[in-house]
Amino acid sequence: MNPPNIYKPGSGKSPGLHETEEKILPFPLQHLPPAARAMAEEIARTERTPEILAGCCVLGILSASIGAGLQVKNGPNRFARGNLYIMASAESGSGKSETFRHAAKPFLAYEQKMLEHWQVEILPGLQAEAEMLESEIAKLKKDAFKGESGMAREETRAAMQAKKKALADVNKKLNPPRLCCENVTSEKLAVMLQQNQEQLASLSADAKEIVDNLLGKYCKNDRTDDGVFVKAWSGDNCRVDRLGREPVSLLRPCAAALWFTQPDK
Repeated sequence: MNPPNIYKPGSGKSPGLHETEEKILPFPLQHLPPAARAMAEEIARTERTPEILAGCCVLGILSASIGAGLQVKNGPNRFARGNLYIMASAESGSGKSETFRHAAKPFLAYEQKMLEHWQVEILPGLQAEAEMLESEIAKLKKDAFKGESGMAREETRAAMQAKKKALADVNKKLNPPRLCCENVTSEKLAVMLQQNQEQLASLSADAKEIVDNLLGKYCKNDRTDDGVFVKAWSGDNCRVDRLGREPVSLLRPCAAALWFTQPDK
Protein backbone atom coordinates (compact mmCIF):
# COMPACT_ATOMS: atom_id res chain seq x y z
CA MET A 1 0.00 0.00 0.00
CA ASN A 2 1.37 3.42 -0.94
CA PRO A 3 2.02 5.94 1.84
CA PRO A 4 -0.64 8.67 2.21
CA ASN A 5 -0.47 11.69 -0.06
CA ILE A 6 0.58 14.59 2.18
CA TYR A 7 1.03 17.94 0.48
CA LYS A 8 4.43 19.60 0.68
CA PRO A 9 4.62 23.08 -0.84
CA GLY A 10 6.74 23.29 -3.98
CA SER A 11 7.41 19.57 -4.25
CA GLY A 12 4.65 18.64 -6.68
CA LYS A 13 4.33 15.26 -4.98
CA SER A 14 4.06 13.72 -1.56
CA PRO A 15 7.27 13.36 0.43
CA GLY A 16 8.59 9.82 0.43
CA LEU A 17 6.89 8.81 -2.82
CA HIS A 18 8.96 7.26 -5.59
CA GLU A 19 8.93 8.73 -9.07
CA THR A 20 6.73 5.90 -10.30
CA GLU A 21 4.07 6.50 -7.66
CA GLU A 22 1.09 8.80 -7.95
CA LYS A 23 1.62 12.53 -7.71
CA ILE A 24 -0.90 14.95 -6.26
CA LEU A 25 -3.07 16.43 -9.00
CA PRO A 26 -3.62 20.20 -9.12
CA PHE A 27 -6.90 21.45 -7.70
CA PRO A 28 -9.50 21.70 -10.53
CA LEU A 29 -10.20 25.42 -10.11
CA GLN A 30 -11.79 25.49 -13.58
CA HIS A 31 -14.81 23.67 -12.20
CA LEU A 32 -15.60 26.35 -9.60
CA PRO A 33 -18.10 29.09 -10.47
CA PRO A 34 -16.31 32.00 -12.19
CA ALA A 35 -16.37 34.33 -9.16
CA ALA A 36 -15.13 31.58 -6.82
CA ARG A 37 -12.42 30.57 -9.27
CA ALA A 38 -11.20 34.16 -9.60
CA MET A 39 -11.16 34.51 -5.83
CA ALA A 40 -9.10 31.34 -5.34
CA GLU A 41 -6.62 32.33 -8.06
CA GLU A 42 -6.15 35.80 -6.60
CA ILE A 43 -5.64 34.45 -3.07
CA ALA A 44 -2.98 32.06 -4.30
CA ARG A 45 -1.30 34.77 -6.39
CA THR A 46 -1.38 37.50 -3.75
CA GLU A 47 -0.25 35.35 -0.82
CA ARG A 48 2.01 33.13 -2.94
CA THR A 49 0.33 30.03 -1.56
CA PRO A 50 -0.56 26.81 -3.43
CA GLU A 51 -3.76 26.88 -5.47
CA ILE A 52 -4.74 23.58 -3.86
CA LEU A 53 -5.09 25.36 -0.48
CA ALA A 54 -7.05 28.25 -1.98
CA GLY A 55 -9.30 25.87 -3.92
CA CYS A 56 -10.14 23.78 -0.85
CA CYS A 57 -10.78 26.90 1.20
CA VAL A 58 -13.05 28.63 -1.30
CA LEU A 59 -14.99 25.42 -1.91
CA GLY A 60 -15.40 24.93 1.84
CA ILE A 61 -16.72 28.46 2.33
CA LEU A 62 -19.15 27.98 -0.56
CA SER A 63 -20.44 24.84 1.15
CA ALA A 64 -20.77 26.68 4.48
CA SER A 65 -22.70 29.47 2.75
CA ILE A 66 -25.17 27.09 1.09
CA GLY A 67 -25.91 25.22 4.32
CA ALA A 68 -29.23 23.41 4.05
CA GLY A 69 -30.56 25.90 1.51
CA LEU A 70 -30.00 23.76 -1.57
CA GLN A 71 -30.44 20.09 -2.42
CA VAL A 72 -30.66 18.03 -5.59
CA LYS A 73 -32.57 14.82 -6.23
CA ASN A 74 -30.06 12.10 -7.04
CA GLY A 75 -32.27 9.03 -6.84
CA PRO A 76 -35.76 7.78 -5.97
CA ASN A 77 -36.69 9.45 -2.67
CA ARG A 78 -33.06 10.49 -2.25
CA PHE A 79 -31.57 13.97 -2.07
CA ALA A 80 -28.01 15.28 -1.81
CA ARG A 81 -27.20 18.56 -0.09
CA GLY A 82 -24.29 20.92 -0.58
CA ASN A 83 -22.62 20.35 2.79
CA LEU A 84 -19.02 19.16 2.48
CA TYR A 85 -16.47 18.08 5.07
CA ILE A 86 -13.04 19.24 3.92
CA MET A 87 -9.81 18.67 5.82
CA ALA A 88 -6.71 20.05 4.13
CA SER A 89 -3.28 19.45 5.62
CA ALA A 90 -0.05 21.33 4.98
CA GLU A 91 3.16 21.93 6.84
CA SER A 92 3.52 24.94 9.12
CA GLY A 93 4.44 28.07 7.19
CA SER A 94 2.81 26.98 3.94
CA GLY A 95 0.12 29.67 4.06
CA LYS A 96 -2.89 27.95 5.63
CA SER A 97 -3.85 30.90 7.84
CA GLU A 98 -3.38 33.53 5.13
CA THR A 99 -5.42 31.53 2.64
CA PHE A 100 -8.17 30.83 5.16
CA ARG A 101 -8.39 34.46 6.28
CA HIS A 102 -9.05 35.80 2.77
CA ALA A 103 -11.53 33.10 1.75
CA ALA A 104 -13.52 33.22 4.99
CA LYS A 105 -13.61 37.03 5.29
CA PRO A 106 -16.96 37.63 3.49
CA PHE A 107 -18.64 34.78 5.36
CA LEU A 108 -17.41 35.94 8.78
CA ALA A 109 -18.20 39.58 7.99
CA TYR A 110 -21.79 38.63 7.16
CA GLU A 111 -22.09 36.69 10.41
CA GLN A 112 -20.76 39.68 12.37
CA LYS A 113 -23.20 42.04 10.67
CA MET A 114 -26.06 39.65 11.42
CA LEU A 115 -25.00 39.45 15.07
CA GLU A 116 -24.74 43.23 15.44
CA HIS A 117 -28.23 43.68 13.97
CA TRP A 118 -29.60 41.09 16.40
CA GLN A 119 -27.93 42.77 19.38
CA VAL A 120 -29.27 46.24 18.51
CA GLU A 121 -32.65 45.55 16.91
CA ILE A 122 -33.84 42.17 18.23
CA LEU A 123 -32.32 41.46 21.65
CA PRO A 124 -33.73 44.48 23.56
CA GLY A 125 -37.26 43.61 22.50
CA LEU A 126 -36.81 39.98 23.54
CA GLN A 127 -35.42 41.01 26.93
CA ALA A 128 -38.31 43.44 27.49
CA GLU A 129 -40.86 40.76 26.58
CA ALA A 130 -39.19 38.26 28.93
CA GLU A 131 -39.26 40.73 31.83
CA MET A 132 -42.93 41.54 31.23
CA LEU A 133 -43.87 37.87 31.16
CA GLU A 134 -41.92 37.22 34.36
CA SER A 135 -43.81 40.06 36.09
CA GLU A 136 -47.14 38.74 34.87
CA ILE A 137 -46.29 35.23 36.08
CA ALA A 138 -45.32 36.61 39.49
CA LYS A 139 -48.68 38.42 39.75
CA LEU A 140 -50.56 35.27 38.76
CA LYS A 141 -48.71 33.35 41.49
CA LYS A 142 -49.95 35.85 44.09
CA ASP A 143 -53.49 35.56 42.80
CA ALA A 144 -53.32 31.78 43.10
CA PHE A 145 -52.91 32.02 46.89
CA LYS A 146 -55.85 34.34 47.57
CA GLY A 147 -58.29 31.55 48.34
CA GLU A 148 -60.13 31.80 45.04
CA SER A 149 -62.86 29.37 44.03
CA GLY A 150 -62.02 26.27 42.06
CA MET A 151 -63.15 27.87 38.78
CA ALA A 152 -61.10 31.04 39.33
CA ARG A 153 -58.10 29.00 40.39
CA GLU A 154 -58.30 26.92 37.22
CA GLU A 155 -58.45 30.10 35.12
CA THR A 156 -55.35 31.40 36.91
CA ARG A 157 -53.53 28.11 36.33
CA ALA A 158 -54.38 28.18 32.62
CA ALA A 159 -53.21 31.78 32.33
CA MET A 160 -49.96 30.97 34.11
CA GLN A 161 -49.37 27.98 31.84
CA ALA A 162 -49.81 30.18 28.75
CA LYS A 163 -47.43 32.81 30.14
CA LYS A 164 -44.79 30.22 30.99
CA LYS A 165 -45.01 28.77 27.49
CA ALA A 166 -44.61 32.24 26.00
CA LEU A 167 -41.61 32.90 28.26
CA ALA A 168 -39.99 29.63 27.21
CA ASP A 169 -40.45 30.60 23.55
CA VAL A 170 -38.84 33.99 24.17
CA ASN A 171 -35.91 32.44 26.07
CA LYS A 172 -35.17 30.17 23.11
CA LYS A 173 -34.71 33.27 20.96
CA LEU A 174 -32.24 34.86 23.38
CA ASN A 175 -29.37 32.84 21.90
CA PRO A 176 -27.35 34.95 19.46
CA PRO A 177 -27.50 33.80 15.82
CA ARG A 178 -24.46 31.88 14.57
CA LEU A 179 -23.31 30.69 11.18
CA CYS A 180 -20.19 28.86 12.30
CA CYS A 181 -18.31 27.38 15.22
CA GLU A 182 -14.81 26.06 15.84
CA ASN A 183 -13.58 24.17 18.90
CA VAL A 184 -16.76 22.54 20.24
CA THR A 185 -17.62 19.08 21.51
CA SER A 186 -20.14 16.96 19.65
CA GLU A 187 -22.67 17.63 22.43
CA LYS A 188 -22.21 21.40 22.18
CA LEU A 189 -22.51 21.19 18.40
CA ALA A 190 -25.94 19.56 18.79
CA VAL A 191 -27.09 22.42 21.04
CA MET A 192 -25.81 25.04 18.61
CA LEU A 193 -27.50 23.31 15.69
CA GLN A 194 -30.78 23.33 17.59
CA GLN A 195 -30.40 27.06 18.24
CA ASN A 196 -29.58 27.90 14.61
CA GLN A 197 -32.23 26.24 12.45
CA GLU A 198 -30.28 22.96 12.46
CA GLN A 199 -27.49 24.24 10.22
CA LEU A 200 -23.96 25.34 11.06
CA ALA A 201 -20.43 25.33 9.67
CA SER A 202 -17.31 24.24 11.54
CA LEU A 203 -14.44 26.43 10.32
CA SER A 204 -10.86 26.46 11.52
CA ALA A 205 -7.49 27.54 10.13
CA ASP A 206 -5.85 25.35 12.79
CA ALA A 207 -8.05 22.35 13.55
CA LYS A 208 -5.70 20.48 15.91
CA GLU A 209 -8.08 20.74 18.88
CA ILE A 210 -11.09 19.85 16.72
CA VAL A 211 -9.35 16.64 15.64
CA ASP A 212 -8.45 15.87 19.26
CA ASN A 213 -12.10 16.30 20.25
CA LEU A 214 -13.29 14.02 17.44
CA LEU A 215 -10.80 11.37 18.52
CA GLY A 216 -12.35 11.34 21.99
CA LYS A 217 -10.45 13.86 24.10
CA TYR A 218 -13.44 14.25 26.44
CA CYS A 219 -14.82 10.71 26.10
CA LYS A 220 -14.28 7.69 28.27
CA ASN A 221 -13.20 4.25 27.09
CA ASP A 222 -11.31 5.67 24.09
CA ARG A 223 -14.54 6.32 22.17
CA THR A 224 -14.61 8.81 19.32
CA ASP A 225 -16.83 11.88 19.62
CA ASP A 226 -18.06 12.20 16.06
CA GLY A 227 -21.68 11.07 16.33
CA VAL A 228 -23.35 14.44 15.74
CA PHE A 229 -20.97 15.27 12.89
CA VAL A 230 -21.89 11.98 11.20
CA LYS A 231 -25.63 12.63 11.59
CA ALA A 232 -25.28 16.24 10.41
CA TRP A 233 -23.44 15.05 7.29
CA SER A 234 -26.25 12.80 6.11
CA GLY A 235 -29.14 14.72 7.66
CA ASP A 236 -30.28 11.86 9.89
CA ASN A 237 -32.49 12.42 12.91
CA CYS A 238 -30.35 12.98 16.00
CA ARG A 239 -31.17 13.04 19.71
CA VAL A 240 -28.72 13.88 22.48
CA ASP A 241 -29.70 13.15 26.11
CA ARG A 242 -27.47 14.20 28.99
CA LEU A 243 -28.09 13.93 32.73
CA GLY A 244 -29.11 17.30 34.15
CA ARG A 245 -29.69 18.92 30.75
CA GLU A 246 -32.64 19.33 28.44
CA PRO A 247 -32.65 16.77 25.61
CA VAL A 248 -31.65 18.00 22.17
CA SER A 249 -33.66 16.66 19.24
CA LEU A 250 -32.62 17.42 15.65
CA LEU A 251 -34.87 16.42 12.76
CA ARG A 252 -32.55 16.99 9.78
CA PRO A 253 -29.32 18.66 10.88
CA CYS A 254 -26.88 20.01 8.32
CA ALA A 255 -23.21 20.76 9.05
CA ALA A 256 -20.36 21.74 6.78
CA ALA A 257 -16.70 21.62 7.79
CA LEU A 258 -13.52 23.28 6.60
CA TRP A 259 -10.49 22.33 8.65
CA PHE A 260 -6.84 23.18 7.98
CA THR A 261 -4.37 21.22 10.05
CA GLN A 262 -0.90 19.72 10.20
CA PRO A 263 -0.14 16.51 8.26
CA ASP A 264 0.25 14.47 11.47
CA LYS A 265 -3.46 15.04 12.22
